[in-house]
Amino acid sequence: MSLEDVKTGYFDIRGIPICIGDLLKIYHFTATRYRRKVYMYRLVMRLDNGFTLIDVAGVGFSGSIKSVHQNRLDGSSVCGAEVIDGPYHRNAKGDLLCFYERERVAL
Repeated sequence: MSLEDVKTGYFDIRGIPICIGDLLKIYHFTATRYRRKVYMYRLVMRLDNGFTLIDVAGVGFSGSIKSVHQNRLDGSSVCGAEVIDGPYHRNAKGDLLCFYERERVAL
């Protein structure tokens, strides 16, 4: 499967394209004590209704979805999101690329 087949059309805060299978770190809130930032970790998947963000704790080892915490992937849900892991893809030359080697857009 090529990178073009799994692109969602959205980009993270660094300009990396968000693809199916990516793990996103999304800012949630700042805790009042110690001013610590709290993040949500979501997995990008394709379901019947389009691209969906699934809670990481809700995905089992067999790939079955156990969680009811799902968000539809749209512009508001990826605001401030950062890709922290993703599947490997092959470029036009056949080389394996990691998520941070994807072609970025200028922000």
